[in-house]
Amino acid sequence: MTSQDVDPSFAPLMAQFFREQSPPERVSAAEQQDLDESLWAQVTEMGLPLIGIDETLGGSGGSLAELLVVLEAAGRASAPVPLAETATASWALAHTGAHVSGDLLTVAPGDPRDTLTVTDGVATGVVHGVPWARVATHTVTVVASGQGPVLVAIPLASATVRAGYDLARQPKDMVSIDAVPVAVSPWPGTPNELTARLTLLRGALMAGALEEVADLTRQYVSERVQFGRPVGRFQAVQEHVVRLEQQATLALLAVNRAAAAAEVNPSALEVKLMKLATNEGARLAVRAAHQAHGAIGMTQEYRLQLLTRRLNSWLGEAGTSSTLASEIGAVATERGIAPLITSSAGTMEQA
Repeated sequence: MTSQDVDPSFAPLMAQFFREQSPPERVSAAEQQDLDESLWAQVTEMGLPLIGIDETLGGSGGSLAELLVVLEAAGRASAPVPLAETATASWALAHTGAHVSGDLLTVAPGDPRDTLTVTDGVATGVVHGVPWARVATHTVTVVASGQGPVLVAIPLASATVRAGYDLARQPKDMVSIDAVPVAVSPWPGTPNELTARLTLLRGALMAGALEEVADLTRQYVSERVQFGRPVGRFQAVQEHVVRLEQQATLALLAVNRAAAAAEVNPSALEVKLMKLATNEGARLAVRAAHQAHGAIGMTQEYRLQLLTRRLNSWLGEAGTSSTLASEIGAVATERGIAPLITSSAGTMEQA
């Protein structure tokens, strides 16, 4: 997940940082807390969530490619921090010209059950599945208005947050808003650009996790001996390892392709294609990894379950496979399948 404008030393540096600061015991302990405050303090001190945002707006500078390198490393380490959410929300605020502060922010990803309405700068309703809402200062979302789409920043201290969790026991909350004054800014892009940004960053986390699952499995089967030889020499196990390597590589390629397209068009169809491919890769990889590991893969002390529980959670976030397939299919039906195969990055018709 690199590009020519990323320093070659940056990816190893990020990988080392997250590996050292997110050992399995610390990740497991974070499941009993709302937030690993020490790790989050380090992440924000380094300015990682604000990479890709211009320094004149309070960001850290840098590129989208560098931000994706950070997220890949965080995904590899199962880092229990709201990096993708804060990066997305901060980018959205900067996208409207607002100055970003570095606060812990989150995004209301959109749910059919949501009832949020905004009238004259006052918000009312309920939003579901908001990651890390209980520890964030604001959640942002794009809503329709008579003047076009607007970005809404909801102060969570004025809302009621009902705690929930995803499969990795990370916060995923329901937020009730009762006549709360909110900051409203004209949204300069299409309404789905915010969701597309979160989808892209979630895909980078998944790609990193898939890489680590593949590496962990390859190492395990080379060391585990059964019937007098490493289990990695058995053909059935080798098939699992090959499948894992394939899915990790495909996920990285898909994220790179989507990132290139997003630089041209923030809501490019490539982002949906990436998430669909990564979702399906994660399904195959989780199954293959646990079959290769056997029972040890499910033990709390072993790292595999930290990764696969996250992958299973992220499958249902920022675009489920069924929803994405329907949306992509609608575009293919309307525009024809050929442009989806032959067009260069950033030129596909957006859904």
